[in-house]
Order: sequence, then C-alpha cells, then structure tokens
Amino acid sequence: MIVKASAATGRATICPNCFYTSYRGGVCPRCKYTATESPENVLKPGTMLGDRYILGRLLGVGGFGVTYLALDSVQKSVQAVKEYYPTKMADRDPDGSMVFGGRGDKRVFDYGLTAFRREAGFLSMFRGEPSIVQASKAFDENRTTYYAMEYLDGVNLRALTRGMNGRLPLGVAHEVLAQASTALSKIHSKGVIHRDVSPENIYLTRDGAVKIIDFGAAEEIAKARRLGRSGAILLKPSFAPPEQYSNRGIQGPWTDIYALAASFYYVVSGEKVPEASTRKSGTSFVPLQSLSPEVSTHLSAAISKALALDVRERYQTMDGFARDALAEKVRKENMRSILGRFSGVPYIMIERGMSQGEKWPIPQNLDIKIGRQPGMNNVVILDKSVSREHCLIRYDSVSGLFVAKDISTNGVFSDAGERYLRDKGIRLAPGSRFFLAKDNIMMRVGLN
Repeated sequence: MIVKASAATGRATICPNCFYTSYRGGVCPRCKYTATESPENVLKPGTMLGDRYILGRLLGVGGFGVTYLALDSVQKSVQAVKEYYPTKMADRDPDGSMVFGGRGDKRVFDYGLTAFRREAGFLSMFRGEPSIVQASKAFDENRTTYYAMEYLDGVNLRALTRGMNGRLPLGVAHEVLAQASTALSKIHSKGVIHRDVSPENIYLTRDGAVKIIDFGAAEEIAKARRLGRSGAILLKPSFAPPEQYSNRGIQGPWTDIYALAASFYYVVSGEKVPEASTRKSGTSFVPLQSLSPEVSTHLSAAISKALALDVRERYQTMDGFARDALAEKVRKENMRSILGRFSGVPYIMIERGMSQGEKWPIPQNLDIKIGRQPGMNNVVILDKSVSREHCLIRYDSVSGLFVAKDISTNGVFSDAGERYLRDKGIRLAPGSRFFLAKDNIMMRVGLN
C-alpha cells in the first residue's frame, strides 16, 4: 500500500486531486486518489494563497519553480499555480516563506525572480487567446512570487513523440504545426518573440488543442548576458537559430520560425537538426524528405527555408512560413485518440500476482519505492520473491516517461524477460509492463 499523508491543514480538509471537501486522508471516496508524502520543501495541500487559491497535489518541480494543482475558490475552477522557487538556491522557513539560501549568485536568484514575474506579465497579455496558456497576474506571498494559470490536461510534444516510438504520424505533426504557427503569429502581433519554441513548450491537451507555454525566455537573453551569464544556458541547442548565440544577432519572428521548423523536423523524422553553431562550421544538414519520404518535396523545401542559417534567407513572418508549409493537405490522424494514451495522472498498478488489480496514483518527479518491507517503501507487496527494497519508479513530467530502477536482489525484468541493469534507470512509455522477480509480479505504469 502507499504510505499516506494527511492533506489536512488548519483551514480545511480536502482531496489534493479533486478537492472533495469531506476527504479525511487515505483514498478519496470520490476520485480514488491516494495521498502520498510531499517533499519537505513544497507547500502542503490545503494551503491557501492569495486569499483565493487552495493548493492540491504537486504537479511538478523544476530548477526554478514548483507547480501545484489548485482550486480557485472565487471562480470555482481547477487551475495550476506556479511558484518561483529555485530549488538549488533557496530555503523555505516553517511558515512557508522562501529565502535565498546563500547558495550560488544572489544576482542570478534576483534575476530569476524578475524573469518569473515578467513571464506572468507576458502571459496576461494574451488572455482570451485559446492557443496560448491563460494566466493571471503575478502576486507576492511567502517572500516569493506566484501566478495561476489554466490547468492543462495533456502532454507536451516531446513526451508525445517519445511515447510514439520517437516519431509522430505526419498528419498529427502537420496539425500541431498549423495550430502552433497560428498561436505564434498572434504572439508576434503583440511585438513579443517567444525565443524558446521547442517540443517541450508546445503542449497538446486531451481534446486535441495545441497551446504555447513557457514564456520564461521571452526577451530575457540579452538581459542575462548583462549579468555576465552566457545566453546559451537559456537555449535548447538543436532548436535555437544562430542569432541566439551572438550578442550581435538580430532576433525577430524569424527566430521562432527556425525553432518551430526544427521542432517539426524532430517530431517527424526522429532526428534533431544539427546545432546551429556546428552547422556554421560545416556540419551537413539533411533535408527532411531524405529522412522521412512521406514528406512532400514542397513541405521539405519550406522546412529547409525556415531552417536557413542566414536570417535573410528565412521566412520573415510566421504567416508566410505557414502558408507554404501547410499548402498541401495531409491525411489527418485521430489526435484525440493518440493523446488519450499519454495524458492524465501517472499511476502504477499490479497486473498479475499478489494484490492483483491494485492501482495507485503517484506524484510527478518523485521517486516511489516498491518493496516487501513495510515502513521502508511507498508501495508494499507482501510476496517472498519481492526484495525488502525492490525498485524505484519515477514519472518524469518533462519527458512524459516513467523511469524504473532495479535496487533488488531478485531483479526487475522487462516484459520480454530481460533483466534490467541494477541501479540503472530504464525509461518506460505509459502503458509499459515490467516484472518484479521474473514473472511473479507484473506491474504496469500509465496515465489516467
């Protein structure tokens, strides 16, 4: 069973997943969610922020922020609340307040806070635009900054691609390109350049809508350099054009055009465009059609033009790029059916063996330990073939994949019977199965 943590606070007792008000810990009678221990440095379920947002379960922890599921008590809607919390630099006092922990450069800490607030400001400019994630204005509390945004039930483009064996059907990729180019065109019309378009920042909701997320790098690279930091740390090399590597580079809509074309190239071919810096040094660029014959000559040529190293040879407007790239009709795929396989709350389930059929939601980005010994594991399986501490399972919200690590004596095996290397993380797509101690216990990981 999962070692449970009460979600009760001084204000209320609620389910961290569905916000059922009569929840008393353990398994929620309404949504069947099972609470798990939260990391010590995050705010607990039931915490109220801004006299409005009641925090629920943890959605994810990144290098500079923590994201929580939340109930907007004013609009009575479920949202996500993002907190500026650079985990490697900050500490949290018992009252929930955040302070600089004296680790790293305080200028970087302060700069990150400014960038976080600016990101909320950018997002608030696009209220009412369905293709851009909706967000509130930033507010200060606990000596840090927060903002609320719509809760997106789905998966990012990178995770979807990995879950589809590294390549998307052309029809799905074409539809994503159509929606993403429309969203970026609207962004450019406001005089904003995203500057971090990549498969991680293109989000697909369960109903098939495409959303542009994460404006953290927008108009920030030049400011970062003035602090003496390399702008390259804000880049995703295979998706960033050459002008983002230079102080003299002139950035504009063509910068996002390059990145969107590189994202399309990656999800269709399964290969990344060589880094712009190496391309300038002579590394060859393979046209998309050579890697994916189903791509027409016309579409391949549009992608190559969008990926030109010289900005003058690239498309100058997103509409111009979209007009050429989307000129030809492509057979449509059932996006909702595909997305349904890769969205929702991560879980682990016993599919065969003792306690067959038991299923537990698990938090994102945290190790869950499975083993035989109560008190030492999050999931306890009382089978003699299972080691005292048998394996670790983690759901990585960035990649959209699970990671399984064998820490046992008796082994963790793939569904083909191959033993995983001890202490080496193995990536598993949602829906994957593996065995504890050969075929005694079959486990499955997935997303509800």
